[in-house]
Amino acid sequence: MLKKLNENKIFEEIYIAIVFLIATIGWYFKTQYGYASIAIISFVTILLFNDSKYLVPCGLAMIFSIGTGFTTNQSYGPLIFSVIFLAASFIAYIIRNGFNFKSLKSYKGLLALCILSFIPLLYHNTIKQGIIDGKLTSNDNALYFLYFGYFAYLLLYILFAVVLRKDSLRMTFKSIGYMSLVLSIECALYVLTNGFVKAYRMGWGHCNEAGILILLGLPFLTLDLVKVNKIKDFILPTIKFLIAIVGVVCSTSRGTYLFGAVEILALLIYVFIVSKYKKIMLITALVVIALGLTFAQIKFGIPNLVNKVMNLVFVRGLSMDDRFRLYKEAIIVWKETPLTIMFGAGCVAELTKEGFEDINTFMVFHSTFFECLATLGIVGVLALGLHFFERYKQLKLLDKKEMFYILIGFIIVDLYGLIDNTYGMYYFMIPIVIIMAAFDSNRESLKGRCEDETNKINDSSIEYGI
Repeated sequence: MLKKLNENKIFEEIYIAIVFLIATIGWYFKTQYGYASIAIISFVTILLFNDSKYLVPCGLAMIFSIGTGFTTNQSYGPLIFSVIFLAASFIAYIIRNGFNFKSLKSYKGLLALCILSFIPLLYHNTIKQGIIDGKLTSNDNALYFLYFGYFAYLLLYILFAVVLRKDSLRMTFKSIGYMSLVLSIECALYVLTNGFVKAYRMGWGHCNEAGILILLGLPFLTLDLVKVNKIKDFILPTIKFLIAIVGVVCSTSRGTYLFGAVEILALLIYVFIVSKYKKIMLITALVVIALGLTFAQIKFGIPNLVNKVMNLVFVRGLSMDDRFRLYKEAIIVWKETPLTIMFGAGCVAELTKEGFEDINTFMVFHSTFFECLATLGIVGVLALGLHFFERYKQLKLLDKKEMFYILIGFIIVDLYGLIDNTYGMYYFMIPIVIIMAAFDSNRESLKGRCEDETNKINDSSIEYGI
């Protein structure tokens, strides 16, 4: 019975939905029992089903159930409890099934970034000197843990890659999609509770960071749209698409608005091109838009809503002055010495130029390129390029419809990352390495599927004399 349940797609969807529902409740009520409950669920599920795919939704949902951050007076007991149970889930699975090191295929870029992140420790001691000078408290020693970031992401990739089975990709895709859905709901709940405000905190991160992740997960959330064979199958993914659009609006982030508009339009055009039901899709889209506008008019008043959002989000228009200031600082940090030019200044940079008031403090440069250049140098940029090559190359394992649909999301989010926080940030890196691990764990089965589809095409060509 458990075996049949484990292979049931509907059960998978229900399981993921329940886990992320618990995460949403935990986030909304700012309780630590959310991620603690999810950790217990992951452990029990592993014992019952002995299938590592259940670790994926649990691992992701725990992150986005954090509603308060880690700077409050809350007890760390539930957090430690959760980490222990999640670790026990991995250990229980490994004891029963062992490792599969053959799955490790896309680790070179992450390994290079990991090694390079340690090199600046040999010559850069900003925090240590700051403490000696009395400019920083001893608590700022914690910033040194940032140097271990890429090591943690590499370890996480390896851990998932060696335990995930060849049937885990579907659940991974679903989980990344539900991540987008839940973050959309969290943003909407925040706005409904507090009204439209800019730069609000969500506990695990900020609203603009939620926007980035909504866009990352959007193609996975609505992937079924490119595989629709029945008219009724449009309904659920269309509703999910609508919720994600609401999440984009509620993120109150300029970047999410601009890049989100491009991604949403590109995805819809692509679906329209490949769909067999173009008229139905067009009618469905018009009905959904009409319902959404009606709700917006009743709840907020569309003119008032537009004016409020524009005045709030685009108060500085499309000005990039704040970003350019950071990029200029990144160049100054990078050029400081020959060593920093080659290997960067490390994850902790001394910000004393360009009008920055903070001295010897950790700073994120709000750009994948400038962040990597300042912290890891020229060699780091090359390592990041290798990682990108490995990540994009994995998409070739999918069939063409799925590949191009997900590719749209990857490209948009990586372009977005040129002006905002993506690489190096835990909330972004964890989903990325889990996706990569799932691809590598399913590489052989995906190759087999592609070969079967190619053979079918060839057989059809022979049959019809093409």
